[in-house]
Amino acid sequence: MSPEQVRGRELGARSDLFSFGVVLYEMATGQLPFRGDTSGVITEAILNRAPDKAKQASSGREDGVWGLAWTPGDQIVYTALDSGHWDLFLVDADGANVRQLIFDGHYLEWPTVCDRGRAVVYSSNFDGAGHLWKLDLHSGVSTKLTNGSSEVQPACDAAGESVVYRAQAPNGSSYIFKLPISGGAPVQVSDRIAIAEPMVSYDGQQIAFQSTGRNGRIVAVNIEAGVESKSDLDLAETFDPTGRLARWIPGERAVAFVDIRSSVPNLWKKQPMAGAPETQLTHFTSGIFWDFRYAPDGKYVAMARGSNKSDAVRFSDTSK
Repeated sequence: MSPEQVRGRELGARSDLFSFGVVLYEMATGQLPFRGDTSGVITEAILNRAPDKAKQASSGREDGVWGLAWTPGDQIVYTALDSGHWDLFLVDADGANVRQLIFDGHYLEWPTVCDRGRAVVYSSNFDGAGHLWKLDLHSGVSTKLTNGSSEVQPACDAAGESVVYRAQAPNGSSYIFKLPISGGAPVQVSDRIAIAEPMVSYDGQQIAFQSTGRNGRIVAVNIEAGVESKSDLDLAETFDPTGRLARWIPGERAVAFVDIRSSVPNLWKKQPMAGAPETQLTHFTSGIFWDFRYAPDGKYVAMARGSNKSDAVRFSDTSK
């Protein structure tokens, strides 16, 4: 339905062009440009919103649900359900050249690309507990990195010579640790309890993670150049508590996060250092986010999103 039809106006060439554009958009992206759970939501999107520039890069039902990451060569590493097991796959950003990376039949999650694209660090229950493993993308050999308790959600910076992750301490609480990917003893980077994964900036200078502030709200603890900030970064009250997803934006001192202020989860941008107003980045009218990651150059963002019935890795062009 074109905007003219919605408004009850006379139809003409503009309406025909709009309908033709909808057909082309669906052919190119595999989805409708304006989506929603009700006709009212769809109508509002047709009148007031531009379609998000998202393209589908994989077709699996739950692709990327347990994490995805970009390589320096603009490929996406993601988790996928294969023969009843969660394994790692690699795909070009346009959906071509899908390749399975691991075939061990164990539960794998939260891949992150390290060592300048030569390795993928991930969490696995290979030996019965959650530990970090490193996959050499050239040889295909995986090496165990950690031996602690409940070691999950690793994150590397662009150079990727060390990995930051969340792990359980002997007191039962989880904290953020840092470890060289070449091996060695882990170092605890903060004494604040971590309730979600760490965010590592692309230059490796900043580590942020979510904790509970003095007022009980979820806040981000920021560590820059190894020094913990004296004040927390307040997150929006409408920050989506389901996945607690937030990421540094490459080349900016800004964070993208999933927010539900419009009742539908979408990406918003916050510049905590500058104090600038928050801005909306996506305008989806239905669905939920499982994960999202920016490409190292910041031009694209890969998103695992959809519904509880279907998911797929999609990527969106963020260039202006």
